[in-house]
Amino acid sequence: MSSGKISDLPESHQRVLDAAWQLILDKGSTAISMAEIGRRAGVSRQAVYLFFGSRPGLLEAMTRRKDETSGMLARMAAARARDDAWEAIETVMRTWLAYLPEIEPVAFALIAAAATDPEANDAWNKRMAGVRGIFRLLTRRLAGEARLADGWDETSAGDFLFSLCHFTHWRTLVRECGWQQQAVSERIVETAGKTLLAGHP
Repeated sequence: MSSGKISDLPESHQRVLDAAWQLILDKGSTAISMAEIGRRAGVSRQAVYLFFGSRPGLLEAMTRRKDETSGMLARMAAARARDDAWEAIETVMRTWLAYLPEIEPVAFALIAAAATDPEANDAWNKRMAGVRGIFRLLTRRLAGEARLADGWDETSAGDFLFSLCHFTHWRTLVRECGWQQQAVSERIVETAGKTLLAGHP
C-alpha cells in the first residue's frame, strides 16, 4: 500500500476502511474476518488483501484515515505551533489524550495483533515512534529555553511525556480503573508539569 495520504486511495479502498471500522463498532470486538469486511464493503476477501496487504496493514490504514478525516493532524500542528514551549506541550498532550477514545477500537486491535504478528508489531512501533518523536521535539524546545527541571534532558523528558500519554496508560486508567477522561487528562498534564518544568509551583 502507498505511504501517501489515505484519503487519496480509490473509493473501493475507502469503502473497505469504512466497513471495517463500522464492523468493529457494531460488534464491540475486533474478531472480524477479512471475508466479513469484504462482504460489508461489496468486494471479495482477496480484494481486501490486495488493497492493504494484510490485516495489520488494514488496521494501520484505518488509524491513518481517522487521523486525516478527524482533523487531528491539523489540531496537533496548531498545538505544536504555539510560541510558548510549555503551552505547546500542554496543548499537544490534551489534544492527543482527547483523541484516544476515537481510535481506541483499532488501536487495541493493533496492540493485540502485535503480540503474535511481526507486521502488526512493526506497524504499532512505527506509529508510537512518531508520537514519541513529537514529544522529543517539544522537549527540545523546552530545553532550549532552559526550562527543564534538574536531572532531565530533552530525550528523557520527551520519553517521559510519551509514556504518560501512551495509549496503554490511558486505557488502564479509563477502562480498568474507571477514571473519567477529563480527570485523566488533567492529572497527566499536572504530573508532567510538576516533574519536568523548572520552577513549577
